[in-house]
Amino acid sequence: MGKGKKEDTEIKRHYDPNAGKKTLAIVAVVVIGVIVAVLYKSGVIFSSTKTEVIEKYFKSIQTSDFDSFVECFPKEMKNEYEQQRTEGGYGKEQVMKEVLYGDFIESYGSDYTIDVSFGRETKLKKSEYDLSEYKSFYGSAPNVSEAYEIVTNVTFKGSKGSEDAKLYIYVGKCSGKWCIFNITQDNGIVDEDTGLKTSEN
Repeated sequence: MGKGKKEDTEIKRHYDPNAGKKTLAIVAVVVIGVIVAVLYKSGVIFSSTKTEVIEKYFKSIQTSDFDSFVECFPKEMKNEYEQQRTEGGYGKEQVMKEVLYGDFIESYGSDYTIDVSFGRETKLKKSEYDLSEYKSFYGSAPNVSEAYEIVTNVTFKGSKGSEDAKLYIYVGKCSGKWCIFNITQDNGIVDEDTGLKTSEN
C-alpha cells in the first residue's frame, strides 16, 4: 500500500446523457394526452355542430350506416336502437335497409339520395323543453346545456320518385356533443322518439 494513498471506493455510476430528455418527453406525452382527453370530453375538439349532426343523421340513413346513425342520438336512445337490433337478430346494414328505413327504398328506389338544407334556428329556453317523458321512458336522461329547434328542408329523390319535406328537428348539447332528440313534420311525427318539446308543439 502506498503511503498517503486511499483505495478508490467510489461507486461508478452509469450516466445516460439523454435521461433527462426522455423523462421530459414522457411527461409531455402524458400531459398532452390528459389535455386531449379533457378537451374531447368537454366537446371542444372532435365535436359536431348542431347542423352537422343532422347532416350525419341523413347521410347515415342514405348509406345504411348503423354505427353513424346511432351516434346521432343520446346514449339512452343509442342503447335502445342497439338492443332492438340485437334482439331482432338483424345485421347493421339489414336493420337500416329492412326495418328502420325500408319504406324509403320502396318509395324512392334503392338509389335514393337525401339533400338537406337549413332554415331558421330557434334557441329554446329551459322552460321550453323538458326531458321528464324521456327520463320516464328510458330510465335516465342526459344533462342538456342548450337546445335548438332547427327548420330542416329535406329532399328525397330516387328512380321511383321524390318528395320534399319540411322538418322541425330538435337537438340538444349533451356533455359537449350535439344529439338529435326529436323530429316532427307539419303533418305529424316523423320520428317516434320522445324528447325535447316546445310550448308551440
